[in-house]
Amino acid sequence: QKWLHNLVERNDRHHHSKSSNMNVKNTSNRSDDSTGNSSNNNINNNSQIILQVKDVMFGYSKQTPLVLEHMNLSVRKGTFLGILGGNGAGKSTLLKIIAGVRRPVSGKVKSKKRIVLLPQNPLSLFTEVSVEEELAEAVTSKSNTALCQKSRDEQIEIVNDMLRQMDLDQIRKQNPNDISGGQQQKLALAKVLLYQPEILLLDEPTKGLDPYFKEFLGEQLMKLNKSGITILMVSHDIEFCSSYTSECAFLFDRQIVTQDQTKRFFAGNTFYTTQANRIAGELFPDCVTCKDVVLAVQNLREERQE
Repeated sequence: QKWLHNLVERNDRHHHSKSSNMNVKNTSNRSDDSTGNSSNNNINNNSQIILQVKDVMFGYSKQTPLVLEHMNLSVRKGTFLGILGGNGAGKSTLLKIIAGVRRPVSGKVKSKKRIVLLPQNPLSLFTEVSVEEELAEAVTSKSNTALCQKSRDEQIEIVNDMLRQMDLDQIRKQNPNDISGGQQQKLALAKVLLYQPEILLLDEPTKGLDPYFKEFLGEQLMKLNKSGITILMVSHDIEFCSSYTSECAFLFDRQIVTQDQTKRFFAGNTFYTTQANRIAGELFPDCVTCKDVVLAVQNLREERQE
């Protein structure tokens, strides 16, 4: 505890000379909108829209084609949205524009919420020599207005709580470059959560993870979502999206072409759907995960027994 206390104090003193590539967008001075056009009428229109992408155009140079063109997206409070699409479709670019890392050629991103981006490569966030120092750096960062003014004892307790919550306590002294890919993803998520995002942006968070870490990550994200954090996740992982998100959208030809509640999104999609729906879709068209199929079979057996 004494060692960690000194660490937090040191980071607070010297933070101006070293900082991570944390993308935190405080948008309290931006306009918000309580209405907006959804690309699918099945989505609940009663909840508050807290993020809008309006007619955004973006290209990396004047000599290259636009990556995003007339991009529109509305995200409601409490949504866990999975954004799917092919390679090079512009999914990661869209997150960077929402986070303020890139500026659109035209169009607007409207939100009043604190937005934090977890990039595709977690190593890009790491600047310290141990796991616990990464978290200490986050709580003392001047850009972390919610925590940097707290007392040393409060900051130490916050770091310890996060280490326990993300199951990182046993590796707290290790260098972030020496831990496994799954542990790096846990650490990166822990670090961005210390900035207390209201909207969390995730760029391919399951990339390179084994099934155990995917399940851990999915459960953590669902807990965060239930606690009130709105999540936008870019992913190629159809199975992960079908299991954990509440809505899915498809980015194609520089635009969001469809957005719907997750089960309807995959059940109504002939080509872009889950393995479970491909295999069992003719018998159980509404089943999109293995758990859905198992439950449907059990219900069918019970009906026949009756």
